[in-house]
Amino acid sequence: MKRFALPTVLAAVAALSVTSPAGAQYIFFGGGPTIPSGEFGDYAKTGYTFMAGFGADIGKKGLFIEAEIGRGSNSHENTGNAKEKTNVITAFGALGYSFGAVEKKVRPYLLAGAGLVAHQFRTDAGPPASDAEGTESKFGATGAGGLSIKLNEKASFWLEGRYIGSSGTNLMAALFGLTINFGN
Repeated sequence: MKRFALPTVLAAVAALSVTSPAGAQYIFFGGGPTIPSGEFGDYAKTGYTFMAGFGADIGKKGLFIEAEIGRGSNSHENTGNAKEKTNVITAFGALGYSFGAVEKKVRPYLLAGAGLVAHQFRTDAGPPASDAEGTESKFGATGAGGLSIKLNEKASFWLEGRYIGSSGTNLMAALFGLTINFGN
């Protein structure tokens, strides 16, 4: 059943984005370092994540909707001879708001989203005894605040602080990336 959950969430968010009364549409990609926190921070080290997605403005007042996927990795503290790590794979639908006029060069924004977080344990000592011990997918949430810096009419650079979390897997990320605009 888990194998169908991720495509179903992404398809629902994509359909919502395409059928919304959207203004400008865009794609984005980026990445940066992640700092594990909570229970995950007890054994995982600082790692990285990469993300990509698409979105659309809803109306002209700053509201936007996004579908995004991400993949990152965090090594574990010294575990003897075996090298262990956790890959964190995410799929979120998010709703956000950009402040200020569209013409402004720098616009702050906030977003919040929900979806799936997969916690994928890996070791070089051999495969886990079962898939249940190796990968666990759970409901997750994300929240971010950042700045979008317009480079020209079709591209923007962005910087953001982001929380990614689910039961047992929580991260704080410092991300940067590029947005490419299509349409309005």
